[in-house]
Amino acid sequence: MGRKRRLGLTSLARFRLKAFRVAAAGVPEELAMDYAMALGDAWQQGFSPYHNMHKLVQEQFFQPRGIPAALRGLYLAFCNEYLARVVRRGIETVDYLIEKWTRLGLDRDVLRELVDFLCRGAGSRRAGR
Repeated sequence: MGRKRRLGLTSLARFRLKAFRVAAAGVPEELAMDYAMALGDAWQQGFSPYHNMHKLVQEQFFQPRGIPAALRGLYLAFCNEYLARVVRRGIETVDYLIEKWTRLGLDRDVLRELVDFLCRGAGSRRAGR
């Protein structure tokens, strides 16, 4: 199993520094800095919604309801698919996803509660956005 990535206060700054060093070879400093900042912003936007959603679900949904640790990964996979296919791209319905994950062995009522939680609990964050 690979190591788990931990993001801290300096992660974004270190990423931008690496991007600057890569871009700085033979390029004006200002252009390399703009590139590093834009790349860092894109990296942060692409990662943050899923990270925020996972933290929210782990802390406020799984722990209070006593969801078994062995099933949390499956429920998080459902959350990922919900965010990607329903919220962001709009290519599938919630009912279709719930039916699919129920066939894979997850509880239909918990999945419904999870969707309601993501819509309601993350309302100000728009389900992790």
